[in-house]
Amino acid sequence: MDDKTLKRWASGPLCTIAQAAALLGVSSQTVRRMVLHGHLIAWRPNPAGQKRLLYRRQVEDLAAGPPDAGYIRFFLSQMQQMRQTRQTQQRVAGNGLRCPHEQQPAS
Repeated sequence: MDDKTLKRWASGPLCTIAQAAALLGVSSQTVRRMVLHGHLIAWRPNPAGQKRLLYRRQVEDLAAGPPDAGYIRFFLSQMQQMRQTRQTQQRVAGNGLRCPHEQQPAS
């Protein structure tokens, strides 16, 4: 990101995480993850508060598509894969089963 782009984002309106989620068509938690991974810029206007603000134009640029059109789909697919892996691990652990690579050979 260059200075010109950052200045354009900063000169525009702000939005909350919930508003950003609605613009992107994802959950608030996904927007928080995008902030955590450094893909969106967010900050707390009150250091003691929980509310975070984002540059609305940055969110709109991300939602608009190119050049990052595939990014949201990629990010969401990665999150879905992680969730499925975690659910499988929990299901295996909950049933007292071992993963196929951990099974003892039949005697």
